[in-house]
Amino acid sequence: MIIFRILSLLPLNIISRAFGGLASIGRGTVFQRLLISGFRKLYKIDLSIAVESSFLSLQELFMRDLIPESRPVGGALVSPVDGRLTQSGEVVDGRILQVKGREYSVASFLQDEEKAAIFNGGRYLTFYLSPPDYHHIHAPCEMEISSVTHIPGALFPVNALSVNNVPDLFCRNERVAIHFRVNGKEGVLVLVGATNVGSIALSFMEIVTNRPGSSLRRIPTSHSVSKGERVGSFRLGSSVVLLLQAGAAMPNRELGPVRFGETLEQGS
Repeated sequence: MIIFRILSLLPLNIISRAFGGLASIGRGTVFQRLLISGFRKLYKIDLSIAVESSFLSLQELFMRDLIPESRPVGGALVSPVDGRLTQSGEVVDGRILQVKGREYSVASFLQDEEKAAIFNGGRYLTFYLSPPDYHHIHAPCEMEISSVTHIPGALFPVNALSVNNVPDLFCRNERVAIHFRVNGKEGVLVLVGATNVGSIALSFMEIVTNRPGSSLRRIPTSHSVSKGERVGSFRLGSSVVLLLQAGAAMPNRELGPVRFGETLEQGS
């Protein structure tokens, strides 16, 4: 709880907005080249599969594209990101495991009790994207998007230290939930913000995050997305939670590193 209290005292949303400006100001300047060089050395970023290997700002490095052939798309359900699968299991009594011994409410997470009830008995997968990871998010399956919910909130870190010490972390942080249907069942892909991830972008809709005075918005839409198609992006690293109604798919993947396009579904 001490770590939670310390983090709660910090102006993390303001810090994140400032970092976003720092990462993009002065494209091509010596300042940006030093930032990029330091970041690449610190995190040992592999750019061998990136479309570009030189960037004019740290933000461009974060938002790099990959050579399409480097991420072949697998079975019916695939990883939406490069990163690490940290949790996976069944939604029981409307709750999801944040970390061993600590759970959180789906209704609170989605800010929608009716939607949350749909996922009881279904499956969930939590993915963590570290700073050096590829930061775009892709459709894990064929998606018929029906709505988007923007839920403003805090921007606590989502690393292991915070996940283990901040109660209801994913319910506290700002997030964008993409509601969709697949195989006649409901699903939702939730992009969770974090410290220095002051901007969550969607590929199919304009949305502004980490802004003072923002309030919860539910935005109806109708948009078809093919499996593997890009649906959103982070600016640094964060988490993505995938919820699937029972019968939509049966994920069967060990926890650990994953790459966008790798198969997650049992029997695929």
